[in-house]
Amino acid sequence: MEKYRSGWIIGCSGGIGNSTVIPLHAICDSLSLFDKSPLLISDTQNSTSKFWLADFSIEDIADQSCTNAASAFGSPEILIVAAGEVTSKDFLSTSSDDIDSLFRNNYLTVFNALKYFFQHCNKSTDTEKSIVIVSSNAGIVARPNQIVYASFKAAINSLVKSLAKDWGKYNIRINAVAPGTIVVQRNIESLKKKFPNFPNDDNRPISRLSFPQDLTNTFLYLLSRGNPITGQTITVDGGSTL
Repeated sequence: MEKYRSGWIIGCSGGIGNSTVIPLHAICDSLSLFDKSPLLISDTQNSTSKFWLADFSIEDIADQSCTNAASAFGSPEILIVAAGEVTSKDFLSTSSDDIDSLFRNNYLTVFNALKYFFQHCNKSTDTEKSIVIVSSNAGIVARPNQIVYASFKAAINSLVKSLAKDWGKYNIRINAVAPGTIVVQRNIESLKKKFPNFPNDDNRPISRLSFPQDLTNTFLYLLSRGNPITGQTITVDGGSTL
């Protein structure tokens, strides 16, 4: 398969975003990596990849970082946005500061990433572009203990549908991946306490929790050239929403 010229990953320092770096190297000539935290992998400052420390919830920083990336590697053709903030506060316990933080990290970061990707990408219909946003199954099913968080994820799913309709004329496809609980560094200890047979969980159809690498094939399929899928939110949660 012909490689894409340039790919961007926003939210690459850990978890899901970090797990996509190596697979995307296989399909992109160059990678631009962005996160507001230092990167956990070291081989990123070379002729085919570069890391920018950037908080995409701040418009000026997102703008300058994307301008720098486009200057370094040319117009982007792939975008993955895996940044976000998870909380389990219920509705009445959620403060206005919590809402502001959830908005910045779960919606505004995505909005700015999409805005500047579109600004810098080649709008020609001859150039195929593909975007994958990491959402959550919390945006699909009722989550009484995560009401505000879930509402922002539902907003992302809606955004994906509308942009797919609007940007299709530029040969841009956009989809969302909606995982359930994913075992990452920040939650592994709490999950081990919650699930005595960790990572097994007999209440899930596939009887185990998921890891970031479990999403890799879905990302690669959605990003593959000639794929007609757009405007969709693909649930990849081991059947936990069932």
